[in-house]
Amino acid sequence: MQREREKKERAAAKREKRQERTPASEETDTTAVLTAAGDLSAGDLVRLVEAIHKEYEDGTIDLDEFEEKKQALLARVRID
Repeated sequence: MQREREKKERAAAKREKRQERTPASEETDTTAVLTAAGDLSAGDLVRLVEAIHKEYEDGTIDLDEFEEKKQALLARVRID
């Protein structure tokens, strides 16, 4: 149990350090893009998926929010 606690503390410290290094203005706000109407290019979709994965890995969003954003992106993919 002690090891798990220490592991969680290290992860929290790491997350805080990463957030301090990243200015808020440079962070990708995928929520605004997901709610916007219109078509996205394939490159834009790939970049957004990468941004969502990074947000999840950094711990800025939880699994439920990650899944919601991913589903919203997949819903915008057009198959001709």
